[in-house]
Amino acid sequence: MFRFFTRQFLTGLITILPLTLTAYLFYWFMVSTEKALRHVIV
Repeated sequence: MFRFFTRQFLTGLITILPLTLTAYLFYWFMVSTEKALRHVIV
């Protein structure tokens, strides 16, 4: 029973972690780009 929950947890983690990391990196990239180009655009 414990093995089932551990496997489910790890499967969920392996599924969610790359999605979360990708979303965070995209957010970070957009914010960094906006900060870097703010004075150029305005």
